[in-house]
Amino acid sequence: MQNENNLVEALCQSKIYQDYERAFSDATGLPVALRPVESWQLPHHRQRSENPFCAMLATKSRACAACLQVQQKLSENARHEAASETCQVGMCDTAVPVRLGGNLVAFLHTGQVFRRKPTTAQFDRVSKLTAEWGVDVDLKKLKAAYFDTRVLSSVLYLNPDWGGVDGGELRIYRDAEACERHVDVQPQGGTLVLFLSADFDHEVLPAARERLSIAGWFRRAALPVR
Repeated sequence: MQNENNLVEALCQSKIYQDYERAFSDATGLPVALRPVESWQLPHHRQRSENPFCAMLATKSRACAACLQVQQKLSENARHEAASETCQVGMCDTAVPVRLGGNLVAFLHTGQVFRRKPTTAQFDRVSKLTAEWGVDVDLKKLKAAYFDTRVLSSVLYLNPDWGGVDGGELRIYRDAEACERHVDVQPQGGTLVLFLSADFDHEVLPAARERLSIAGWFRRAALPVR
């Protein structure tokens, strides 16, 4: 186990992983972490793109314990394939198993996002729960952070044998003021794209033939005007 932990630590310190982590967070606005199989640390605490709401909860041990229980369940379910779990406040985390040969050595972990838009009733339940956990934060700040949590857009492509000459790429701009900074995603069948459409400008490039996809949007709820 110690050798595996040393391996994960070395991977985390490598330039290729740090470049990947930076690119992932820049492109999606979400945190990502490579963590050992046996870990009792919050994977995203004090990390790049940590969810502000989750950061507020992490100040109390009871809230941390509830989160760690979800992480433990996620680790158990993701030993053979990618798995997702939803925590008590309604946010989703996902883990992907990382293997060396036939051995499970780590999990690639991301999340702290909603899979569906949050509601005021949901926040009311969550605020009572956080009070039980002893989270002493101004309720307005807590609510603002909760409803500002990332909400994903998704596109699943259904086009077999799609080639580069066929066009139709999804272009996602990483910088609204620098059009040359973008990522192009080819609509090859089986490709699933998750991104923050409210935060990143995007467009579909012209296609030379019919292009099929299934799109979904998980939007944040509008805060009521008071």
